[in-house]
Amino acid sequence: MEFNINKSRALMLHRASFFLYLFVLDRILRKIALRGWINFFPNNNIAFGIPCPNFILYPLLIFIFYFVVSSLISAYQKENAGEFFAFALIFFGALSNVLDRINYSFIVDYLNFFSWSTVNLADLMISTGIIILIGQKIFGLRLIK
Repeated sequence: MEFNINKSRALMLHRASFFLYLFVLDRILRKIALRGWINFFPNNNIAFGIPCPNFILYPLLIFIFYFVVSSLISAYQKENAGEFFAFALIFFGALSNVLDRINYSFIVDYLNFFSWSTVNLADLMISTGIIILIGQKIFGLRLIK
């Protein structure tokens, strides 16, 4: 497989590096929360607080990561910036949550926007990526050029 970086792809990678900074910021905020400097909520569930036993969760995570990484590579090869950014957001957000699941057996949620919901930056990244994909696929919007 030939790895060819043209100007368009280089620009995509440069812009997507911002999501790496969001990933690092999320990891730092989690460490701050675990040290007790900000309040956090240990989340043992998956999206939207849905409980999921580990024997289902881990195979599901493997499948999701395979799909996201494959889609990320495909969007890069097609030079589809909007899809690439959406899947990059989802990838880095999911990676941060999976690292928590592996290291602590729960997800560290530290942003309390509503009295009934606590999330983290990674959750917001995943949600934003999904919103971008929905906007493109269902509504035909070009959110990112």
